[in-house]
Amino acid sequence: MASYLGASVITDSPVLGSLVATIAVFLPGSLLLFAFLPAWNALFSHQTLKGAILLVNASVVGLLASAFIQPVLTTSIGSVFDVVATLIGFYLLKYRNCPVWLLILLFVGYKLVM
Repeated sequence: MASYLGASVITDSPVLGSLVATIAVFLPGSLLLFAFLPAWNALFSHQTLKGAILLVNASVVGLLASAFIQPVLTTSIGSVFDVVATLIGFYLLKYRNCPVWLLILLFVGYKLVM
């Protein structure tokens, strides 16, 4: 979004505007990350705090999983065939090294037929 807005604001040089807007969005967070990294490593070296951080991490993963399940899985799975097609696609991608572009074509064709 920032890249698009930066490109549309500076019409003389849209690439420069896009680059400046993208850097303006991501620079503050990156600077905070690099500034806090030594303190984070010091906190993570304590055993009790390390356990607490790992528990908070697990709870965040649970919240993200529930946020994924509610809007995505409940609306995208229409039948058993969708689940089987997804498992076949995962198998082809993970174990048969199928190219992603081919899987996209296969799934678009599948959804057009079904």
